[in-house]
Amino acid sequence: MERTVEADKSVSYTLLCTVAEVESCRPTDLPVLQDTLDVDALDAMFASKSDESPRFEGSLTFEYSDSIVSIRSTPSVTISVSS
Repeated sequence: MERTVEADKSVSYTLLCTVAEVESCRPTDLPVLQDTLDVDALDAMFASKSDESPRFEGSLTFEYSDSIVSIRSTPSVTISVSS
């Protein structure tokens, strides 16, 4: 499943919702994301600068819960989740 992060949502929020959908559960049923990575750093890394340009261009892939998560910024931020 692939989802583009909306401008008014954080990367971490979108990631949790996407993984929950793939794993057929509620976001609150997932392991604590902060135990896998620094959530504030994740959101800051993929946040847009004040001129709306991406702060970071590239990708990050990691395991979370029972899924593989890939986040790409090119310049929109896209999250792909597979189980």
